[in-house]
Amino acid sequence: MYRWVSHVGAALLCVAGAAAASQDASAQPEPLSIPPPPPVELPPMPKVLTGCHWAALPKDADMARYYPPRANQMSVEGEVKIICSVRRDGRLRGCRVYSEDPPDMGFGRAALKLSASFRMNPLACDGEPAVGKKVAIPIHFVVPG
Repeated sequence: MYRWVSHVGAALLCVAGAAAASQDASAQPEPLSIPPPPPVELPPMPKVLTGCHWAALPKDADMARYYPPRANQMSVEGEVKIICSVRRDGRLRGCRVYSEDPPDMGFGRAALKLSASFRMNPLACDGEPAVGKKVAIPIHFVVPG
């Protein structure tokens, strides 16, 4: 008796499903309307020094060494802006990525590694001491080769 009831129930479900499918076929589906994603808003730029004189900048070999492998394989270039504090010896510390384009290719991480190659004259930013202050560094990554 149990088997017979389960087969009848299954048959009823199939018939009900077929009726619903025939009704759905005559109704036109509404087109999907997906709104565009909201624009990405950057946090306000902190006060940074400008007009700085660099004692050392990354060399082409440094740029090539830290270039993101996937971006290199796909011949994708990138733009990053990092913000760092200036140490007494002119080296940078506490760097963080402020902006990165494109965001998913590893340019931000590469820029942070590259920050060790920068050194500035700690007294040469618009005539004021730079020690302990922040500096914004734009970095343009060009496919090596």
